[in-house]
Amino acid sequence: MTLVPNAEIYDELREFILILSQKEVLYLNKSIKSYLGALTSEVQESLVVNIVRLRGGEDSERDFLKGLPFEEVMIRTIKLTDGSEADLILLNTSKQITIDAEYFHYKLLLTAEEELGFGCWNNNLKDDIIFWSDGMARIFGYKDASEVKGQNNWEGFVAHVSREYKDAVNRRIQEKISNGIDGESKQTELRIVKIDGTKRLVSLKTHYIERGDDGEVLSLYGTIKDITDIRNKEKIIKQQLAELNKSNDALTQFAYTASHDLQEPLRKIEAYGNRLKNSLGEDLPENSERYLGKLISSTLRMSNLIEDILTLSRLNAINVKAEKVNLNEVIGGILADYEESIKETEAEITFDLPTILGLKSQFHQLFQNLIGNAIKFKHPERVPKIDISFTKIKKKEKQSLKLDPDKKYYCIKVADNGIGFDQKFETSIYTPFKRLVGRTEFSGTGIGLAISKKVVDNHDGFIRAESQEGEGTSFYLYFPI
Repeated sequence: MTLVPNAEIYDELREFILILSQKEVLYLNKSIKSYLGALTSEVQESLVVNIVRLRGGEDSERDFLKGLPFEEVMIRTIKLTDGSEADLILLNTSKQITIDAEYFHYKLLLTAEEELGFGCWNNNLKDDIIFWSDGMARIFGYKDASEVKGQNNWEGFVAHVSREYKDAVNRRIQEKISNGIDGESKQTELRIVKIDGTKRLVSLKTHYIERGDDGEVLSLYGTIKDITDIRNKEKIIKQQLAELNKSNDALTQFAYTASHDLQEPLRKIEAYGNRLKNSLGEDLPENSERYLGKLISSTLRMSNLIEDILTLSRLNAINVKAEKVNLNEVIGGILADYEESIKETEAEITFDLPTILGLKSQFHQLFQNLIGNAIKFKHPERVPKIDISFTKIKKKEKQSLKLDPDKKYYCIKVADNGIGFDQKFETSIYTPFKRLVGRTEFSGTGIGLAISKKVVDNHDGFIRAESQEGEGTSFYLYFPI
């Protein structure tokens, strides 16, 4: 049972209340428990020691309040329930409302430092004192900031800087003092030597500058982060990218050379085949004419196949600055190309599309393949209808498709009423040379949808299809706005 009278009343007060008997803490109310709970054990003990010094007259009230968020401290002698006396200490402040939130944020910062691997620092230029947070201390190999002894000034910090960076870091701090600009500054990268002798690359950044009334820089506040692993990974990725680009260039050159070298004999086969057919005329036996027709047809198909492979290989290598592309103009050009096919099939095509960033030539290839397929794979019992429309997608759909949450997207829908396909093949239709119908029924190389997907990928987009056999197909194209 507590010896403190009125304890339940003290617990309801926002002021901090401690009750001490000699050097023993008898009671802490809820407010100060919450406050002390946000502090390290060393700081808690220090606060109690300072209260004892204040009570004993060793420190003045002004000295005690220095650096604390209190405006007043009062000490009163009270009677305990057993008849003995004790001191009731009341710490009062008009800032009390913000104290809990401030220390909650402080605890949150300590957690963030540990989980994200960064540290905070404050360089007090006037007194040449550098505050090391626990996170910063860990970067240099210490357990926490309490182990950083004799290093909490500029000379102590520079002692940890690798020799080749010392002049540069001294020069940068002088520039900051002389020409410091308020607000965030560019990061400074330097190599440090940890207490175990290992070297690490760190990023140092000043986020805030405190000035005196005369504009003199008094303190710098900033963060520090170990970026050794990041830079090493960037170096590896850069090397891999260079090797990949070199490989892509070689493949592109090979594809171009191969296509050129293969096209020439194919053109000759086609030309001589047609000459032979024309020269023999009616003297050509029926079977021979059929064989010759198959030869010429196969030659043309091989030529188209080579062209499509070359197109697909070029899509991997194109690196052109994006421009604003009016997709309605792109579709208009494609419909002009398909004028004869549209008349022949009586196809009905409607479209309403936005202007987006990208490569016009690639968008032309994309929609040319989709519209061409919609006309080619028309249902034999109905006139082909193709509707191309767009919407801005909502957050829920973006999440379900796992698109970039920081970007907004257009969804372009290309819907037809053609022969469709079984939905189970949706993931395989973009594979080069993959055909769901026979070559005798429909012409083509089986690369068109592979080209379409590559164009969408090149524009950081996403493509999917919904289809049902005999009912038509809808392609959904997602592009960042």
